[in-house]
Amino acid sequence: MENSSKLFDSRMARLVSKCVCKRITFKELKDLTQEKGIGSLEQIIEEKLACTACGMCKPYVSKMMVTGVCEFKPGDYHI
Repeated sequence: MENSSKLFDSRMARLVSKCVCKRITFKELKDLTQEKGIGSLEQIIEEKLACTACGMCKPYVSKMMVTGVCEFKPGDYHI
């Protein structure tokens, strides 16, 4: 029998895949940065595409820019 008091099961966690404040998925953001020739997190912020409101997506967007990956496990933003 599983422990019913378990509060968090990482197998059921949703993937982090978007900037919720700007309502843009990381895939859409990646495509947009490629179209516009944007190559850095700073440029994304300057263009106000993401990472300008709450900032929670900033480490994920940073990792996306380096790796090209667009979906992450919560907390998995270290390169």
